[in-house]
Amino acid sequence: IAAACGAPVRVLSSDEEGQLGFQGALNALRVPPRETLAVIDVGGGSAQIAIGTKREGATWVRSIDLGSMRLTSRLLQGDPPGAEAMDAARREVRVALADINPPFAEEGLAVGGSARALRELTGPTLTAEGLRRAESILTFTPHSELIEVWNIEADRVPTLAAGTVILSALQELVGVPLRVRRGGLRDGALAELEHRIRAGFRGLRLIEFHLVRLGLDGEERRAFGDLRAVLIVHALQKARYTRNQIGRVDRGDVARQFQIGRDGLLERQRHGH
Repeated sequence: IAAACGAPVRVLSSDEEGQLGFQGALNALRVPPRETLAVIDVGGGSAQIAIGTKREGATWVRSIDLGSMRLTSRLLQGDPPGAEAMDAARREVRVALADINPPFAEEGLAVGGSARALRELTGPTLTAEGLRRAESILTFTPHSELIEVWNIEADRVPTLAAGTVILSALQELVGVPLRVRRGGLRDGALAELEHRIRAGFRGLRLIEFHLVRLGLDGEERRAFGDLRAVLIVHALQKARYTRNQIGRVDRGDVARQFQIGRDGLLERQRHGH
């Protein structure tokens, strides 16, 4: 991916995944800024619980290394899985959640493919009763019938029973119904990227200010070209700004970087480069 995109790639930590999933679920959602929300995100290899407010973001995040694909491969490969396998899956999830005690939440949201697919069985809100009913259907219904009768996407069907077992346990844990949202990790990552880009533009205006202060005339400023963008990226990466810090660029550090860049540029110009 790094070679194809020409950009560095790294694996998100479970905390980052929960934070971004929370942000993506609340993106464009109108809720009181101080209302405490729980966001449940069941993926293929893990599941996250994030609790916080729209104003402060996720302040409590926990992750379990058990997702719909992982649980399916361990215990639920049957078509249909059957009661014995489903009981074993519930026990496995209970063990994974044994040490997790989330704080109080006023409202719950569910994101991810399993939650979206479950709407065909439960409607737009995942309640305890609705999830129990969905588990019963998925325990004994062949995959082909889930596709043809219940209109569930074929690629979601093999792992849906596992996703439902995990969602049911997490819904019980947070103690509130879960409204299904289309947003999630990718939406949160895009929102964070947009925020950083906007901060970068603000940084470029700051850079232009310092170029003038350093005494560069118009021609010299134009000669910098992409260098100013490189410098702001360097400054942001060097400081490893978080979302809350990124707007507070160290003006002294930026000025020093420009002085170094200006000296280097003028030196190259003197040597005819």
